[in-house]
Amino acid sequence: MALAMKAAEDLYNIRDTYFPSNPDDKISRLQAHSDLALNLLDSTPSELASASSIASQSHLAIQIRGPF
Repeated sequence: MALAMKAAEDLYNIRDTYFPSNPDDKISRLQAHSDLALNLLDSTPSELASASSIASQSHLAIQIRGPF
């Protein structure tokens, strides 16, 4: 779960601080990192993941993926 939370933090960092000259580079990087975060979250045993953490992570993934 900690890895998934770190991946989510990385997504916010990319979104807020990475401004390449080619906007497609940002989209590509966000897509790759959101896939990683979702895979990490999916691999978290359900007994370790709280409902609020899952909701928070899922909301982030929807926010990140939405504009694509």
